[in-house]
Amino acid sequence: MGRLSELRRSLEEKRSIARNGEVARSFRERVRALPAPRVLELGTRRVDPTAPSRRGAWVPHAALYLGVDVAPGPDVDLVADAHQLAAAVGEARFDLVIACSVFEHLARPWIAAVEIARVLRPGGLVFVQTHQTFPLHAHPHDYWRFSIEALRLIFEDAGLNTLDAAYEYRARIFSRETPRAPIYPAYLNVCILAERP
Repeated sequence: MGRLSELRRSLEEKRSIARNGEVARSFRERVRALPAPRVLELGTRRVDPTAPSRRGAWVPHAALYLGVDVAPGPDVDLVADAHQLAAAVGEARFDLVIACSVFEHLARPWIAAVEIARVLRPGGLVFVQTHQTFPLHAHPHDYWRFSIEALRLIFEDAGLNTLDAAYEYRARIFSRETPRAPIYPAYLNVCILAERP
């Protein structure tokens, strides 16, 4: 087998790891089994006035659903910095933490992961969806893009156990500077589901 054939086979294997929506579905299934969970969602400020930004429908039986953002606005219950979350909401208070399209906007996501671990109760779950490949979009800043390995490392270093992680929504990168870029795998999103021991 030639080098080009090996490269193509390796790339096809990596393309097949996209599991659109599976990690979120797994999270929601686990959530359904929890009686009256206390939920904290990060990044809830509504940017598009026509589209709610909270995922309350994922946890309709929540005893508490707290929407947190770094800036005030619609869908925000508490203005707080994810880098100082425990100081704002207390330690070991939540069964679930949700953060969708937030981690790319955090200056130090590894610190936010530690703060999430601090606010979760033992056995608590965190679901994070962020971007692996995506156009720049500042709300108010855009700092990072993540691989599965990066998210696992950040959350495992924070003391959480990874239950699942996956890429979502195959994408392609085109550039005259790197004409072969489209053959390499790229994905719009990457998700992780982790648990506090």
